[in-house]
Amino acid sequence: MRAISVDNLSRWLDNIAQGVSVWVPQDIEGTRLLAPYHTGDEISLGGPCRLSAKEFVFPKTEYMLRFEYHKSPDDPENVTIDLKSAMEAPRTIAFGITPCDVQGIKFLDEVFAWQGSGVESCGPQGYQDPYFKARRANCLLVAVSCLEPDNTCFCQSMGGSPVEAPGADLLLTRINHEYVIEVLTKRGGELIVETLCRELDKSEADALESAKRKAGERQELLWGPQEVEDLAPRLGEAFEHRDWKPISANCYSCGICTYLCPTCHCFNIADEARGSQGGRMRCWDTCMFPLYSLEASGHNPREALMKRYRNRIEHKFNYLIASKHVFGCVGCGRCVRHCPAGLDLRQVVLHFLKLDLKEVTT
Repeated sequence: MRAISVDNLSRWLDNIAQGVSVWVPQDIEGTRLLAPYHTGDEISLGGPCRLSAKEFVFPKTEYMLRFEYHKSPDDPENVTIDLKSAMEAPRTIAFGITPCDVQGIKFLDEVFAWQGSGVESCGPQGYQDPYFKARRANCLLVAVSCLEPDNTCFCQSMGGSPVEAPGADLLLTRINHEYVIEVLTKRGGELIVETLCRELDKSEADALESAKRKAGERQELLWGPQEVEDLAPRLGEAFEHRDWKPISANCYSCGICTYLCPTCHCFNIADEARGSQGGRMRCWDTCMFPLYSLEASGHNPREALMKRYRNRIEHKFNYLIASKHVFGCVGCGRCVRHCPAGLDLRQVVLHFLKLDLKEVTT
């Protein structure tokens, strides 16, 4: 392993930013956000940004294709359409993201680029979204350990870790006035600038492990292994429970929880045109909006707020266990920190874990 001094970080970023779009956490008007790096920018490493890193592989809005109509002036019924792919996948480095954001991108792999069967109509190759795959292949992830996890974080309860980042290309951990660099992939190793780094000795490697262990101890587990195993079936049993209504009553249905979430992936596709030219766009959507589940017939199976809120919790902690064998939550805590109504997803899940489910009438 190698270490780089805090003072050399900017020189390192200047080096790796040659011909590549590098995004780093920056304090912008009091909010930590991922923003493009330029020489001289002050970076703010440590802890999650307001928005997750999922936008690097799943943008808020992206053109999928562009089209243009051509009508013959001699024969108005003779119309041709030119179609052109609008796929964009620039080489990008997401520098300084948290381990939970890496976990969120790994989850999106299971949604947009999964192998194998399970859904018969997809065939043996599963589902491969070309737009996601292109962005994912061109995006390098440089994670930074959370040595002092926020009190709203619960990544360990969801099977993650504040100090390990499988799926990242590099993992940085701050020890005193240096960052220890762990190379996790070959392409991550290619980012190392040897002249800016030094090798760690055994005592320093031991100090790294000690710091990681203490960081893990700072985050309290919300539930034990047996409760994790029981979570999906208990939520399934609680589907008709009357407590869903009072729990969801304070929700504004604003959708901020889904837009901030590293794993939420609902989207809409629409064609937009001006004159004879236009494009097909994919943009984020949210299951918390009442129009999301409105069917063409006019029927809406989740018109009621309670049903939408229940669906979100059940999807993350029940349905995805059945379909993908993973939780749809990485424990980043963004939905807890930024919910304008003060709803705490952790407390909702704990409520149904501890509830006597004999009374299940809504």
